[in-house]
Amino acid sequence: MAVILSVILVFYGITVLVSNNKKEDPKNDNNSDTVIQYEEILVGEIFKQNNSEYYVLAYDNTNNGQKYKSDINTYSTKENSTKTYFVDLTNAFNKKYVSTESNFENEFPIFKEPTLLKIVDGSIVEVYEGNSISGKITDLNKE
Repeated sequence: MAVILSVILVFYGITVLVSNNKKEDPKNDNNSDTVIQYEEILVGEIFKQNNSEYYVLAYDNTNNGQKYKSDINTYSTKENSTKTYFVDLTNAFNKKYVSTESNFENEFPIFKEPTLLKIVDGSIVEVYEGNSISGKITDLNKE
């Protein structure tokens, strides 16, 4: 009986030691706050945002897409900037909205390249595709 009790106490001691070491190890910080981001949206959510006016940057990892995202993020840090959302065209849920021809007349836009859309009251009022995005972002940063 004493042997069984000793074995149980040894395992309990090891468990307590291991648990305390994990709590003190900063690499095992499981208490970090979960952050939900609302800037990355799907194509199907483009017209469902609460803001009456906003921009949507549809980008990919090619054709300067990441550069456009970085540039528009810089604009977004300005005090009175218009809200901006991002659509990652390489996301599996968005791939069916990528084609060889753009079409913005449907319920769900179709993109052929990185595109910046300005949405006002649920309608697309401005479209900037490809290289014209840089010019628009430059204009926004001047405002």
